[in-house]
Amino acid sequence: KHIQKLRKLILTLGILAGMSLTAYAATDKSALNTAITAAETFYNSIKAVEDYSDIAATLYTAIDDAYDVADSETADQDEVDAATTAITTAKTNAEAAKKDVDDTTEANKVSDLIEDLPAKEAITKDDSIKVDAAKAAYDELTDDQKKKVSDANKQKLNDAIAAIEKDKADTAAANAVIAKINALPATNAITSANKDAIEAARAAYDALTDDQKAKISDTVKNKLETAETAVVVAEFNEYKEAQKTAAENKAQGGDSDATIALITAAKATIDALTYDAAKTLDENKAAVTAVVTQLATDIAAQRAAEQPVTVAAKADPSTTGTYYATFYD
Repeated sequence: KHIQKLRKLILTLGILAGMSLTAYAATDKSALNTAITAAETFYNSIKAVEDYSDIAATLYTAIDDAYDVADSETADQDEVDAATTAITTAKTNAEAAKKDVDDTTEANKVSDLIEDLPAKEAITKDDSIKVDAAKAAYDELTDDQKKKVSDANKQKLNDAIAAIEKDKADTAAANAVIAKINALPATNAITSANKDAIEAARAAYDALTDDQKAKISDTVKNKLETAETAVVVAEFNEYKEAQKTAAENKAQGGDSDATIALITAAKATIDALTYDAAKTLDENKAAVTAVVTQLATDIAAQRAAEQPVTVAAKADPSTTGTYYATFYD
Protein backbone atom coordinates (compact mmCIF):
# COMPACT_ATOMS: atom_id res chain seq x y z
CA LYS A 1 0.00 0.00 0.00
CA HIS A 2 2.78 2.41 0.92
CA ILE A 3 4.68 1.55 -2.28
CA GLN A 4 1.57 2.33 -4.29
CA LYS A 5 1.24 5.66 -2.53
CA LEU A 6 4.93 6.41 -3.16
CA ARG A 7 4.50 5.68 -6.84
CA LYS A 8 1.46 7.96 -6.94
CA LEU A 9 3.49 10.65 -5.25
CA ILE A 10 6.30 10.33 -7.76
CA LEU A 11 3.81 10.40 -10.60
CA THR A 12 2.10 13.38 -9.08
CA LEU A 13 5.37 15.30 -8.73
CA GLY A 14 6.07 14.68 -12.38
CA ILE A 15 2.67 15.86 -13.42
CA LEU A 16 2.89 18.89 -11.18
CA ALA A 17 6.00 19.95 -12.97
CA GLY A 18 3.89 20.58 -16.04
CA MET A 19 0.88 22.11 -14.27
CA SER A 20 0.21 25.74 -13.60
CA LEU A 21 0.12 26.97 -10.02
CA THR A 22 -3.43 28.28 -10.60
CA ALA A 23 -4.78 24.80 -11.47
CA TYR A 24 -3.25 23.27 -8.32
CA ALA A 25 -4.62 25.93 -6.02
CA ALA A 26 -8.12 25.49 -7.37
CA THR A 27 -8.67 22.14 -5.50
CA ASP A 28 -10.23 22.58 -1.96
CA LYS A 29 -9.86 19.51 0.28
CA SER A 30 -10.83 21.09 3.59
CA ALA A 31 -14.29 19.50 3.64
CA LEU A 32 -12.80 16.14 2.76
CA ASN A 33 -10.20 16.35 5.51
CA THR A 34 -12.89 17.34 8.03
CA ALA A 35 -15.04 14.41 6.93
CA ILE A 36 -12.09 12.02 7.22
CA THR A 37 -11.34 13.27 10.74
CA ALA A 38 -14.97 12.74 11.78
CA ALA A 39 -14.98 9.25 10.28
CA GLU A 40 -11.71 8.37 12.03
CA THR A 41 -13.08 9.62 15.37
CA PHE A 42 -16.12 7.41 15.01
CA TYR A 43 -14.01 4.50 13.82
CA ASN A 44 -11.76 4.77 16.87
CA SER A 45 -14.83 4.66 19.13
CA ILE A 46 -16.02 1.31 17.77
CA LYS A 47 -12.95 -0.55 16.52
CA ALA A 48 -12.27 -2.33 19.83
CA VAL A 49 -15.83 -3.65 20.24
CA GLU A 50 -16.29 -7.12 18.81
CA ASP A 51 -19.95 -6.57 17.96
CA TYR A 52 -18.91 -3.68 15.70
CA SER A 53 -15.99 -5.43 13.98
CA ASP A 54 -17.69 -5.71 10.58
CA ILE A 55 -18.88 -2.12 10.74
CA ALA A 56 -15.43 -0.91 11.69
CA ALA A 57 -13.80 -2.88 8.87
CA THR A 58 -16.13 -1.38 6.28
CA LEU A 59 -15.58 2.13 7.59
CA TYR A 60 -11.82 1.64 7.67
CA THR A 61 -11.83 0.80 3.97
CA ALA A 62 -13.85 3.92 3.24
CA ILE A 63 -11.44 6.06 5.27
CA ASP A 64 -8.50 4.57 3.39
CA ASP A 65 -10.17 5.37 0.08
CA ALA A 66 -10.81 8.93 1.23
CA TYR A 67 -7.18 9.32 2.19
CA ASP A 68 -6.19 8.25 -1.32
CA VAL A 69 -8.08 11.21 -2.73
CA ALA A 70 -6.96 13.58 0.01
CA ASP A 71 -3.34 12.66 -0.58
CA SER A 72 -3.65 12.81 -4.35
CA GLU A 73 -2.08 15.82 -6.03
CA THR A 74 -3.89 15.09 -9.24
CA ALA A 75 -7.47 14.77 -7.97
CA ASP A 76 -9.70 17.50 -9.30
CA GLN A 77 -12.47 19.15 -7.29
CA ASP A 78 -15.16 16.78 -8.54
CA GLU A 79 -13.13 13.81 -7.32
CA VAL A 80 -12.54 15.53 -3.99
CA ASP A 81 -16.25 16.33 -3.58
CA ALA A 82 -17.20 12.78 -4.51
CA ALA A 83 -14.74 11.44 -1.94
CA THR A 84 -16.17 13.81 0.66
CA THR A 85 -19.66 12.55 -0.04
CA ALA A 86 -18.49 8.94 0.01
CA ILE A 87 -16.71 9.14 3.38
CA THR A 88 -19.58 11.13 4.89
CA THR A 89 -22.05 8.49 3.66
CA ALA A 90 -19.81 5.71 4.94
CA LYS A 91 -19.72 7.30 8.40
CA THR A 92 -23.50 7.78 8.34
CA ASN A 93 -24.00 4.16 7.32
CA ALA A 94 -21.61 3.01 10.05
CA GLU A 95 -23.51 5.00 12.65
CA ALA A 96 -26.78 3.51 11.44
CA ALA A 97 -25.28 0.02 11.49
CA LYS A 98 -23.98 0.56 15.04
CA LYS A 99 -27.42 1.78 16.12
CA ASP A 100 -28.98 -1.31 14.56
CA VAL A 101 -26.56 -3.54 16.49
CA ASP A 102 -27.28 -1.63 19.70
CA ASP A 103 -31.04 -1.81 19.11
CA THR A 104 -30.81 -5.54 18.47
CA THR A 105 -28.77 -6.03 21.64
CA GLU A 106 -31.27 -4.16 23.80
CA ALA A 107 -34.23 -5.90 22.16
CA ASN A 108 -32.59 -9.29 22.74
CA LYS A 109 -32.13 -8.52 26.43
CA VAL A 110 -35.85 -7.87 26.75
CA SER A 111 -36.71 -10.91 24.64
CA ASP A 112 -34.64 -13.06 26.99
CA LEU A 113 -36.63 -11.75 29.96
CA ILE A 114 -39.90 -12.49 28.19
CA GLU A 115 -38.86 -15.97 27.07
CA ASP A 116 -37.91 -16.76 30.67
CA LEU A 117 -41.53 -16.20 31.78
CA PRO A 118 -43.86 -19.20 32.29
CA ALA A 119 -46.67 -19.84 29.83
CA LYS A 120 -49.81 -17.85 30.59
CA GLU A 121 -51.57 -20.96 31.91
CA ALA A 122 -48.84 -21.42 34.52
CA ILE A 123 -48.54 -17.78 35.63
CA THR A 124 -49.16 -17.16 39.34
CA LYS A 125 -48.78 -14.21 41.67
CA ASP A 126 -45.28 -15.49 42.48
CA ASP A 127 -44.26 -14.53 38.92
CA SER A 128 -45.42 -10.93 39.27
CA ILE A 129 -41.91 -9.58 39.94
CA LYS A 130 -40.52 -11.20 36.81
CA VAL A 131 -43.48 -10.07 34.71
CA ASP A 132 -43.22 -6.51 36.03
CA ALA A 133 -39.49 -6.48 35.28
CA ALA A 134 -40.04 -7.69 31.71
CA LYS A 135 -42.76 -5.10 31.13
CA ALA A 136 -40.63 -2.28 32.55
CA ALA A 137 -37.71 -3.31 30.34
CA TYR A 138 -39.92 -3.45 27.26
CA ASP A 139 -41.45 -0.06 28.02
CA GLU A 140 -37.96 1.48 28.19
CA LEU A 141 -37.12 0.38 24.65
CA THR A 142 -37.23 2.90 21.84
CA ASP A 143 -39.77 2.39 19.07
CA ASP A 144 -37.05 1.01 16.79
CA GLN A 145 -35.95 -1.43 19.49
CA LYS A 146 -39.50 -2.57 20.14
CA LYS A 147 -39.80 -3.44 16.45
CA LYS A 148 -37.01 -5.98 16.95
CA VAL A 149 -38.96 -7.86 19.61
CA SER A 150 -40.88 -10.65 17.89
CA ASP A 151 -44.66 -10.60 17.75
CA ALA A 152 -44.66 -13.92 19.58
CA ASN A 153 -42.71 -12.46 22.49
CA LYS A 154 -44.88 -9.35 22.56
CA GLN A 155 -47.95 -11.57 22.75
CA LYS A 156 -46.37 -13.69 25.48
CA LEU A 157 -45.61 -10.57 27.52
CA ASN A 158 -49.16 -9.26 27.07
CA ASP A 159 -50.58 -12.64 28.05
CA ALA A 160 -48.38 -12.73 31.14
CA ILE A 161 -49.44 -9.21 32.16
CA ALA A 162 -53.10 -10.13 31.67
CA ALA A 163 -52.62 -13.33 33.67
CA ILE A 164 -51.07 -11.42 36.57
CA GLU A 165 -53.87 -8.86 36.53
CA LYS A 166 -56.44 -11.65 36.48
CA ASP A 167 -54.68 -13.42 39.33
CA LYS A 168 -54.71 -10.20 41.37
CA ALA A 169 -58.42 -9.73 40.68
CA ASP A 170 -59.16 -13.38 41.51
CA THR A 171 -57.20 -13.12 44.74
CA ALA A 172 -59.06 -9.97 45.76
CA ALA A 173 -62.43 -11.59 45.04
CA ALA A 174 -61.48 -14.74 46.95
CA ASN A 175 -60.17 -12.73 49.91
CA ALA A 176 -63.45 -10.84 50.16
CA VAL A 177 -65.35 -14.13 50.47
CA ILE A 178 -62.80 -15.55 52.91
CA ALA A 179 -63.35 -12.50 55.12
CA LYS A 180 -67.13 -13.12 55.10
CA ILE A 181 -66.69 -16.77 56.06
CA ASN A 182 -64.09 -16.12 58.74
CA ALA A 183 -66.39 -13.51 60.30
CA LEU A 184 -68.99 -16.22 61.04
CA PRO A 185 -69.23 -17.41 64.67
CA ALA A 186 -67.79 -20.69 65.84
CA THR A 187 -70.05 -23.66 65.13
CA ASN A 188 -71.18 -24.06 68.74
CA ALA A 189 -72.13 -20.37 68.93
CA ILE A 190 -74.31 -20.28 65.82
CA THR A 191 -77.98 -19.43 66.20
CA SER A 192 -80.75 -18.69 63.73
CA ALA A 193 -79.76 -15.02 64.03
CA ASN A 194 -76.68 -15.86 61.96
CA LYS A 195 -78.72 -17.28 59.09
CA ASP A 196 -78.59 -14.15 56.91
CA ALA A 197 -74.81 -13.82 57.30
CA ILE A 198 -74.29 -17.49 56.46
CA GLU A 199 -76.54 -17.28 53.41
CA ALA A 200 -74.71 -14.14 52.28
CA ALA A 201 -71.37 -15.93 52.60
CA ARG A 202 -72.70 -18.88 50.59
CA ALA A 203 -74.07 -16.58 47.86
CA ALA A 204 -70.74 -14.77 47.66
CA TYR A 205 -68.85 -18.05 47.38
CA ASP A 206 -71.17 -19.43 44.71
CA ALA A 207 -70.71 -16.26 42.67
CA LEU A 208 -66.95 -16.85 42.39
CA THR A 209 -65.40 -18.36 39.28
CA ASP A 210 -63.69 -21.74 39.51
CA ASP A 211 -60.27 -20.04 39.52
CA GLN A 212 -61.35 -17.79 42.39
CA LYS A 213 -62.82 -20.69 44.37
CA ALA A 214 -59.51 -22.52 43.97
CA LYS A 215 -57.88 -19.76 46.01
CA ILE A 216 -60.03 -20.56 49.05
CA SER A 217 -58.57 -23.19 51.36
CA ASP A 218 -60.44 -26.36 52.28
CA THR A 219 -60.39 -25.19 55.90
CA VAL A 220 -62.37 -22.06 55.03
CA LYS A 221 -64.74 -23.99 52.76
CA ASN A 222 -65.37 -26.51 55.55
CA LYS A 223 -66.17 -23.69 57.97
CA LEU A 224 -68.87 -22.42 55.63
CA GLU A 225 -70.36 -25.87 55.16
CA THR A 226 -70.27 -26.56 58.90
CA ALA A 227 -71.92 -23.21 59.61
CA GLU A 228 -74.69 -24.00 57.13
CA THR A 229 -75.40 -27.28 58.90
CA ALA A 230 -75.15 -25.67 62.33
CA VAL A 231 -77.65 -22.91 61.55
CA VAL A 232 -80.21 -25.42 60.30
CA VAL A 233 -79.78 -27.49 63.46
CA ALA A 234 -80.03 -24.31 65.52
CA GLU A 235 -83.30 -23.41 63.80
CA PHE A 236 -84.59 -26.92 64.49
CA ASN A 237 -83.62 -26.79 68.16
CA GLU A 238 -85.13 -23.34 68.55
CA TYR A 239 -88.33 -24.66 66.98
CA LYS A 240 -88.31 -27.55 69.43
CA GLU A 241 -88.09 -25.12 72.36
CA ALA A 242 -90.93 -23.06 70.95
CA GLN A 243 -93.10 -26.15 70.59
CA LYS A 244 -92.27 -27.31 74.12
CA THR A 245 -93.49 -23.92 75.29
CA ALA A 246 -96.60 -24.39 73.18
CA ALA A 247 -97.16 -27.76 74.85
CA GLU A 248 -96.77 -26.23 78.30
CA ASN A 249 -99.27 -23.53 77.39
CA LYS A 250 -101.90 -26.16 76.78
CA ALA A 251 -102.12 -26.79 80.51
CA GLN A 252 -105.11 -25.30 82.33
CA GLY A 253 -105.83 -24.69 85.96
CA GLY A 254 -107.42 -27.70 87.53
CA ASP A 255 -105.98 -30.15 85.01
CA SER A 256 -105.74 -33.65 86.37
CA ASP A 257 -102.46 -35.41 86.96
CA ALA A 258 -103.20 -37.50 83.89
CA THR A 259 -103.43 -34.41 81.70
CA ILE A 260 -100.22 -32.95 83.14
CA ALA A 261 -98.57 -36.30 82.52
CA LEU A 262 -99.56 -36.10 78.86
CA ILE A 263 -97.90 -32.67 78.55
CA THR A 264 -94.75 -33.85 80.32
CA ALA A 265 -94.53 -36.90 78.08
CA ALA A 266 -94.97 -34.77 74.94
CA LYS A 267 -92.16 -32.44 76.04
CA ALA A 268 -89.91 -35.42 76.65
CA THR A 269 -90.75 -36.76 73.21
CA ILE A 270 -89.84 -33.43 71.63
CA ASP A 271 -86.57 -33.33 73.59
CA ALA A 272 -85.69 -36.75 72.28
CA LEU A 273 -86.07 -35.71 68.66
CA THR A 274 -82.76 -34.98 66.87
CA TYR A 275 -82.16 -33.32 63.53
CA ASP A 276 -82.21 -35.85 60.69
CA ALA A 277 -79.74 -34.63 58.06
CA ALA A 278 -81.37 -36.89 55.47
CA LYS A 279 -84.51 -34.75 55.68
CA THR A 280 -85.23 -31.10 55.08
CA LEU A 281 -85.66 -28.61 57.90
CA ASP A 282 -89.40 -28.47 57.24
CA GLU A 283 -89.64 -32.24 57.43
CA ASN A 284 -87.79 -32.24 60.74
CA LYS A 285 -90.04 -29.51 62.09
CA ALA A 286 -93.06 -31.49 60.97
CA ALA A 287 -92.03 -34.32 63.29
CA VAL A 288 -92.07 -31.87 66.21
CA THR A 289 -95.37 -30.37 65.15
CA ALA A 290 -96.89 -33.84 65.00
CA VAL A 291 -96.08 -34.39 68.68
CA VAL A 292 -97.80 -31.17 69.68
CA THR A 293 -100.78 -31.91 67.45
CA GLN A 294 -101.14 -35.36 69.00
CA LEU A 295 -100.84 -33.83 72.46
CA ALA A 296 -103.77 -31.53 71.73
CA THR A 297 -105.85 -34.54 70.67
CA ASP A 298 -104.83 -36.55 73.75
CA ILE A 299 -105.54 -33.66 76.14
CA ALA A 300 -108.97 -33.13 74.61
CA ALA A 301 -109.77 -36.82 75.00
CA GLN A 302 -108.49 -36.88 78.59
CA ARG A 303 -110.48 -33.86 79.63
CA ALA A 304 -113.59 -35.24 77.97
CA ALA A 305 -113.21 -38.50 79.85
CA GLU A 306 -112.91 -36.60 83.13
CA GLN A 307 -116.12 -34.55 82.66
CA PRO A 308 -119.13 -35.55 84.97
CA VAL A 309 -122.00 -37.45 83.31
CA THR A 310 -125.55 -36.17 84.03
CA VAL A 311 -128.34 -38.79 84.03
CA ALA A 312 -131.92 -37.80 83.23
CA ALA A 313 -134.37 -37.58 86.19
CA LYS A 314 -136.28 -40.73 87.07
CA ALA A 315 -139.44 -41.23 89.16
CA ASP A 316 -138.90 -42.84 92.53
CA PRO A 317 -141.52 -45.43 92.89
CA SER A 318 -141.34 -45.13 96.66
CA THR A 319 -142.01 -41.38 96.63
CA THR A 320 -144.04 -38.91 94.74
CA GLY A 321 -140.92 -36.74 93.85
CA THR A 322 -138.07 -37.14 91.41
CA TYR A 323 -134.23 -37.37 91.79
CA TYR A 324 -131.14 -36.85 89.67
CA ALA A 325 -128.16 -39.12 89.61
CA THR A 326 -124.67 -37.93 88.60
CA PHE A 327 -122.08 -40.45 87.59
CA TYR A 328 -118.30 -40.05 86.96
CA ASP A 329 -116.12 -42.37 84.98
